[in-house]
Amino acid sequence: IQELPNGEPKRLTNSGSTEAQPTWSPNGKKLAYVSWNSVEGGAIMSVDPFARRFRPTKLTNKSGIYTNPVFSTNGSKILAFRNDKQVYDDAYGPGFSGALTDIIWIPAEGGDISVIDRAKGRSNPHFIASNDRIYLNRFGTLVSIRWDGTDEKEHVTVTGITTYSPFNLETSLQEKTEWQTPAEILHPEENHAKENNPPSRAALIQMAPTGDQAMAQVNNDIYVVTVPI
Repeated sequence: IQELPNGEPKRLTNSGSTEAQPTWSPNGKKLAYVSWNSVEGGAIMSVDPFARRFRPTKLTNKSGIYTNPVFSTNGSKILAFRNDKQVYDDAYGPGFSGALTDIIWIPAEGGDISVIDRAKGRSNPHFIASNDRIYLNRFGTLVSIRWDGTDEKEHVTVTGITTYSPFNLETSLQEKTEWQTPAEILHPEENHAKENNPPSRAALIQMAPTGDQAMAQVNNDIYVVTVPI
């Protein structure tokens, strides 16, 4: 951490593991983050950044791949995504399949893992002032669920411009002279393939704490949208 405006950065841990995705508790007195090493796997950790001696604490009692930790509004729980370490160990490349990723929570002071639901492609967990629903993103749509994983609601879908494609299949087919493509052979002239270029979906949607607006990132632009009630 670093005291603003001119403080010196100081490290809060001395671990050799990968440490990432820090998040503040609502009262600003604690940091939670995820750790990972190839031998033990990953964990959710916490540290008091204002203590005289920094003592990182492991909050999870089961190893795995943990990502995107976030405190609930009242600070009593930490929500995150979790996958088994074996999924990463068995992967052929540097990544791993998210098909078996769970949305989980643990007590903010540490303890047993409670599984809420499969992630099912949902991301960016966050909360508003009320503490009864979890807000997430799914392919450009802002959704929310209860803490037991039920009652999913879609709140708003955000799209932007249709990005330009440098390759227009229809034009290239029309400019042919001597050769024919499979599309030309199988389909009549009027049914040449059309460019399918849908609007860009929001990569991130974050609900405002009051729950009446949301911030959305579409390509390199940031928007504020009104969320229907």
